[in-house]
Amino acid sequence: MKKTKDILKKGMAHIEAFFKLLTIKKWLILTFSVLLVTIITVSFFKVSSNHDFYATQELSYDYSNQSLSQAYNQTLYSELKQNYIENNIQDTQVEETVTTLEMVGDFVDVNDVNYGEIVQDYQSQKSNSNDILLLKENNDITWTHNESESGLYYLAIDFYEIQDNINQAQIEISINGEPQFYEAQTIVLKSKWVYDTYDFMLDRYENEIMPSSHKVKEWTYQNIYDYRGMHPGYFAFYLEQGDELSISYVNQEVLIGQIYYVQNESFMTYDNYLNMYPTANVVEDEITVSARNILYRNNPSIRLRTEQDPSNLYYDTQFLRLNTIFGDSWQNSGDEIAYEIDVEEAGFYHLSFKYRQYMIKDMTVFRKIRINGEVPFDLFESYAFPYTTNFINRTLSDSDGESIKVYLEAGTNEIVLESVNYPYRDTIETIQYVMSNIQALALDVKRYTSGGTDKYRDWDIEAYFPEASDNITSWARLLEETYDVLLPLSDIEQPSEIANLMVAAKRLDNIASDINKLPSMMVQFSDGDSSINQILGDLMQRLLRTNLEMERMIVHGDVKIEKPYANIFVRFFEGTKRLVLSFVNNPYSASDRNDEDITVWVNHPRQYIEVMQALIDQYYQGNRKVTLSQMPDQNKLILANASNQAPDLAIGVDHWIPYEFAIRDAALDLRQFSGYEDTVNNFTKGAMIPYVFQDGVYGLPETQDFWVTYYRKDILNSIGITEIPQTWEEIIEILPLLQSYGMNYFVPLAQYSGLKPYVATLPFIYQFGGDLYASDGMSTAINSEETLEGITLMSDLFTLYNLPKYVPNFYNHFRYGLLPIGISNLSTYILLETAAVELDGLWEMDLHPGVYNEELDEIVRYSSVGGQSSMIMSSTEYPEESWDFLNWWMSTSVQSEFAFLLQSTYGQAYFWNTANIEAFKNISMPDEYKQIILEQWEYGVEASRIPGAYMVERSISNAWTSIVFDGTNPRQALDEAVRVSNREIIYKMAEFGYTENGEIIKEYIVPSIYNIDQWLTEVDHD
Repeated sequence: MKKTKDILKKGMAHIEAFFKLLTIKKWLILTFSVLLVTIITVSFFKVSSNHDFYATQELSYDYSNQSLSQAYNQTLYSELKQNYIENNIQDTQVEETVTTLEMVGDFVDVNDVNYGEIVQDYQSQKSNSNDILLLKENNDITWTHNESESGLYYLAIDFYEIQDNINQAQIEISINGEPQFYEAQTIVLKSKWVYDTYDFMLDRYENEIMPSSHKVKEWTYQNIYDYRGMHPGYFAFYLEQGDELSISYVNQEVLIGQIYYVQNESFMTYDNYLNMYPTANVVEDEITVSARNILYRNNPSIRLRTEQDPSNLYYDTQFLRLNTIFGDSWQNSGDEIAYEIDVEEAGFYHLSFKYRQYMIKDMTVFRKIRINGEVPFDLFESYAFPYTTNFINRTLSDSDGESIKVYLEAGTNEIVLESVNYPYRDTIETIQYVMSNIQALALDVKRYTSGGTDKYRDWDIEAYFPEASDNITSWARLLEETYDVLLPLSDIEQPSEIANLMVAAKRLDNIASDINKLPSMMVQFSDGDSSINQILGDLMQRLLRTNLEMERMIVHGDVKIEKPYANIFVRFFEGTKRLVLSFVNNPYSASDRNDEDITVWVNHPRQYIEVMQALIDQYYQGNRKVTLSQMPDQNKLILANASNQAPDLAIGVDHWIPYEFAIRDAALDLRQFSGYEDTVNNFTKGAMIPYVFQDGVYGLPETQDFWVTYYRKDILNSIGITEIPQTWEEIIEILPLLQSYGMNYFVPLAQYSGLKPYVATLPFIYQFGGDLYASDGMSTAINSEETLEGITLMSDLFTLYNLPKYVPNFYNHFRYGLLPIGISNLSTYILLETAAVELDGLWEMDLHPGVYNEELDEIVRYSSVGGQSSMIMSSTEYPEESWDFLNWWMSTSVQSEFAFLLQSTYGQAYFWNTANIEAFKNISMPDEYKQIILEQWEYGVEASRIPGAYMVERSISNAWTSIVFDGTNPRQALDEAVRVSNREIIYKMAEFGYTENGEIIKEYIVPSIYNIDQWLTEVDHD
């Protein structure tokens, strides 16, 4: 023992002596060496694969859940499916064809000017001479069900898409005039989109850009199924003899051929599949297909991105190469991607994917896999891809851990991966059920308390809502059961993604234990950012997003496939090179210019610029080359102009900027150019107002906003509001009912905490017939009787009628149901369309409220439309060429093509709200919304600009604040606003040479909605 102690003592002494000899430099070298060795060692143990199997079939086909949301006015398919099972309603074995001769509708024959060739093609395919039908608005296609056997029938349809919309065609199927279930109201007919070219183009900076896509127009056979990927198999319709079936228009016209009664989708087991090929062997081959080599996809929003990893099939150190499916674009159920695989020898192959799934933490997403048009066996109906933050390899395996064998014929084979959500359906429906019940109970309690939330007040909730506590407790148990059901879909003991189910259950238990405190706990229960409703809604939204990124697919035999990452030395070397190159490689930099080119600074994101540049390079036929540069900051235009470094054109600047340049002689008057009048006829008249200075017009609107009414159908219907208010008087009439439930109406004034800009105040001025300035521009006119009436209403809404004075985010309050109706703009539309999945089918849009004008016998609905704009700088050496380009850019054909390319390349979230009215009519958007926006734009208006206009804007805002918060009389507040505004206007007019010593020495013309027509014509300045 002593000897051991002596050895240890000597050893420690040597170690101590070693460290004492270390200098700071040696310490740093030692630390770096240890760190480097550790990193290198760990890199060899980096996770490179996950081949675990997850059983999904039981969850996919479980329809025992009775907890279904009642927020929809129509029966959900799950409820109908439960009824079929409980009542033992069986599938029929009927397989029949309903020819077009048996249908009633709008027929099209071979002699039709527009569709004759399509009819002829279909007749050739079907070997008959039957005409086809055109499905259009208010013209249904119907037929009578003549089969004697009552039971469940499954349908298929032949269709031909005739429109180029980004949105896929939808139809409604009704039985005896009514859809049997909610989902039957929007049956999606799948599109097929292919690249225009498979040779990826390079931009002028040698970076790859996404090729544009086009819709393949062909006759397509499709079974009627749940495109949302929630229900496996085909939709079942209960039919009896004599029932009338009808197909109705939803969003676009389509040609309809034959209808078919078919058998439901079913799949053999994997063992039976293997037994079909008793003599087949695994082929020892390896075929790698890059994820970018897409044969087709059904959603043009699915796009590629660059993953800078040297192990990828397509990679360049300096330039961007598109090599990976972007997960955020392939996250909606029903989206599918197809690939072609060429194999030399028929036999069994394994399938592997280099992928990443980072959206649903610790959980899986699912893909339905079809081989040559068919799901070969049950395991491929919803195959799981588990969570991983890094790209890894996944070889598809069975429940025994063996690599799955897929039989491929020699030659070309097609493999399709479709995003589905079957195993999460029950969870999503349970969450919807709990959320809708929480919302309903919250509304009832708020009605009882008149929206009161005072925690020091006693409420007898138990007496008025005796079942509330038990119901809340049952919801908590339901969430806990759901959590347990999901655990097999994760390899983590406590998956963080679904942890909020347990959090919500615990909070529900706490509320149920002291139910009388519920009114003061609404922020936790249903209303707040961290309420139970909110955390459940966020979870549901994530479960609906089946995000998956993929870099390659590998078809192979029993061979070891390449690791999904490069070794540490390669990664370090490539990373260092990219770091060095980043200092010199800066495409679309505003500092790069060629004096022989037309230089255009663009205030849009890079994705927009790439599509713009591709359009220009391909279609613009001007005399000079056009070079786009990304504008670092639109305010730097002033500095660039002062230093003689201004571009020839500026695109995408705020709508008030052209005036600021015009008054300083830094922008060109566009009325002097040929074609001006034809161009401006494409714009809303009111949108042209801010670009006017004196006799000239110095800019064009590029994009245009819209302010409309958004409302929650489910909530308003539940409280008895069936007619959407069209005037401010009607809004005031519904406020007591809304507020009795603790809800309210939203107007845009509430989203601005400080200055209330013109966008929020203009409607109240112009709807009442007021104006901002006197006709000579030397004073403001906001103290007129008309404006006083508008400002008084604008204030009364917040003082007398108790509208919320500050709402930081209308979208969130709209989702929670706190503000189920209100006025908002394009940004809310995009969020509702792309992010609020839980509100699908529960919201609508209507016109901006206005003031009824007896003389005109109409509701005057003026609202702001200001967006982004374009202008030509006065310093340009190429004015005619610059106008030629600007005129081309804002033309209907180019704006339509740009809007289409933007969405077909980068997805539906890249909505281009072009100011060109004719181009906007071609935008991919539901027709009912488009018509509302176009009608609202007829009342589009913007504030005219004069020297000192900013002070008028500020004074109106200050007047509102004084009236609402200080109780100032509206007349007194406006008189003070006029005094301050006029003083600033006179000062600025003197600065720009319009007055001297208070006397007008030069006339100033003020444009407004009442006289804008005089600037919409061309003039000759020669």
